[in-house]
Amino acid sequence: ILVFAMTIAILGNSVVIISIAHFKQLYTPTNILVMSLALVDLLLGITVMPFSMIRSVDGCWYYGEGLCFLHSSFDTCLSGASIFHLISIAIDRYQAVCYPLQYPTRVTKPVAWFMVAVSWTAATVYSYSLLLTKANIDSELTNCLGSCNVVMNALWATLNIVIGFFLPCCVMVCLYETYFEEYCFPDSNSSCSKASYHVTIKTVLYFILVFAMTITILGNSVVIISIAHFKQLHTPTNILVMSLALVDLLLGITVMPFSMIRSVDGCWYYSEEFCFLHSSFDMCLTGASIFHLISIAIDRYQAVCYPLQYPTRVTIPVAWFMVAVSWTASVVYSYTLLYSKANVEKLDDYIASISCLGYCGLLFNALCAALDACICFFLPCFVISAMYFLTVTAILMTVFGNLLVIITISHFKQLHSPTNFIILSLAFVDFMLGSLIMPFSMVRWVDGCWFMGDLFCQIHSSLDMTLSVASILHLCLVSIDRYMAITDPLAYRMKVTNGNAAVCIAAVWIFSCTFSFGTVFSKINTAGLDEQMLKTC
Repeated sequence: ILVFAMTIAILGNSVVIISIAHFKQLYTPTNILVMSLALVDLLLGITVMPFSMIRSVDGCWYYGEGLCFLHSSFDTCLSGASIFHLISIAIDRYQAVCYPLQYPTRVTKPVAWFMVAVSWTAATVYSYSLLLTKANIDSELTNCLGSCNVVMNALWATLNIVIGFFLPCCVMVCLYETYFEEYCFPDSNSSCSKASYHVTIKTVLYFILVFAMTITILGNSVVIISIAHFKQLHTPTNILVMSLALVDLLLGITVMPFSMIRSVDGCWYYSEEFCFLHSSFDMCLTGASIFHLISIAIDRYQAVCYPLQYPTRVTIPVAWFMVAVSWTASVVYSYTLLYSKANVEKLDDYIASISCLGYCGLLFNALCAALDACICFFLPCFVISAMYFLTVTAILMTVFGNLLVIITISHFKQLHSPTNFIILSLAFVDFMLGSLIMPFSMVRWVDGCWFMGDLFCQIHSSLDMTLSVASILHLCLVSIDRYMAITDPLAYRMKVTNGNAAVCIAAVWIFSCTFSFGTVFSKINTAGLDEQMLKTC
């Protein structure tokens, strides 16, 4: 691959140089700049790429320190010359397009040769002054035999990226942007009006949007690769998160670049067919993102409100099913709406009034706008809010509902019966669950992390186990009490007294605490398990 690329670089640029040098018709200021740029690339292909290819593939430099310095200086010099030539060509094109009448007198062949000389001189002076003075190195480096690299300290790394990247980019973007601003569609009388932003504002907007787009692509790529690669992360929740990251990655690759240009410039430079494809992708991926958020909310609701049933209710196949439903629903809804053109029904007159060359927008009539708002905003917001509201409500109902039972039975002496004492103790169990267990479990299941340390984890697990066992045993007591009351109603009051109920309740609590705390803190429950299974993060 590298040899092929090197061959293309050498042969292609040789053809360009020979053609421009041989044919007098091609001897123009622009082509002089192009020929000099081709010479830069030809020299890169001959003097730099072969040695860089061997170093990149083998990881070693076989040619000594002298040739290493020469190679590095050539590389830096030619790369800089290439950048300065691109700036010169941008200036030349700006003059040709924005000032066509003055261009022949402003940019002549001597001016072009002067720009070539400046490009070569600037690159040579900057590169060799930097490397020969060793200003790019803070201290003496200890290189291993076979190493050949250009090292930059913090100051020169910053200066180099400003001179070699940001400054040239700003100059070229401003020049080409001015060209497009002045002449977007010069040959058409039906061209749309461009956005009237200042050049500086547009440059800043492009920088911000490109940065956001880069973060979107790289960030979601990291999420996808991490979850896909590490089997420990293959959980139902993470499958939903990975699919959501794929949605955002596709948005960053297929939608955001074109939307960025349209938003900043105010023009659509591509065909109507591509406009339709872009709009359909935008709508489909936006819908998929919303449906994935609903799925994650449902998953978290099940994890918090039904922690014991959650592993059997929300399995990995169920998560994949939710992913499939999210993608299918968004694709079917988006493409059905757009291909049927139901969204623009009865809008022909309005479309004709605003239609112009360079316009690309997604229009909705009143019915489809209301439907889209309901499906893509109000319904998802309602479902997501309802899931989290129900989660918090379940905790509050557990706490305050059982607190009400406790206060009522404790306050009214008429309710002081064996059955009600058992119910009061059961309500206290559920009250403790809602107060001490469910809030921390909710945080753990929603965030997927335990933030309170190992000791508190053991205490939390012991209390959870204690209250669960106590709840079950209290239900057994209620069943025994009801059995005695129904099968032997005459002797019931003699057999089941308040004292007997208190003894049974105390026995239940003592057994639950002893069994649970003893099991967790003695680690009997993990005896015999493989150590690999017991490793925690």
